Amino acid sequence: MNARGQKILLVEDDPSIALGLKMNLEAEGYAVASAADGREGLEKARGNGFDLVVLDLMLPHVNGFEFLKTLKSEGRLTPTLILSARGSEMDKVTGLELGAEDYLTKPFGLAELLARVRKILSRGAEQQAEPPWHLGAFEVDPSSRQVRRGGKAVDLTRAEFDVLSILRRARERILS
Repeated sequence: MNARGQKILLVEDDPSIALGLKMNLEAEGYAVASAADGREGLEKARGNGFDLVVLDLMLPHVNGFEFLKTLKSEGRLTPTLILSARGSEMDKVTGLELGAEDYLTKPFGLAELLARVRKILSRGAEQQAEPPWHLGAFEVDPSSRQVRRGGKAVDLTRAEFDVLSILRRARERILS
C-alpha cells in the first residue's frame, strides 16, 4: 500500500490487461483488488473500502454502464475511471453523465493512466479534508459529495458538484 493507504478496485475481464494494470498500480504503491466481471465488481464495490474504481465497459453479466447506474442508485460515490475500447463521443458522454470521474480509451499509455489515477485520488483527498458547509438552505458535505436541502438529498452529477465546490472556493473572484 502507498503512504495514504489508497485502494483501487480494478474491474476488467481481459486477464492480460487486468494483470498488467494490477502489477503497475501495485508498483506505484496502491492496494489493488480485481474483479473479472460486472457482477463480481459490484459485490466488491459495495464493500465500500475503495478510493477508486477502474472500470471496463464491456463486461460479462453486468456491463460498465449498468455498473455505474447501480452504484449511483445505491448512493455510492466512489470515483470511477472508465477504461474502454469504446471510444465514441456518445459512450464517453454517457459514462461521464452516469457519474464516472474520467474516461480513457484503449489503447492508452501507462504514464497517462497513472497520471489520471493520481489526479482523481488527489481530488478525493482534497474533498475529504474539507468540512461540511452551508449555502443558504443547502448543506454540502464534501467528504460524501452530497448536497441536502431541508434534509432531502439533491441529486448532482460529479461535474455539478465539482463546479459548486470550485465556486465556493473562489468566493468573490471571477472565474472563466
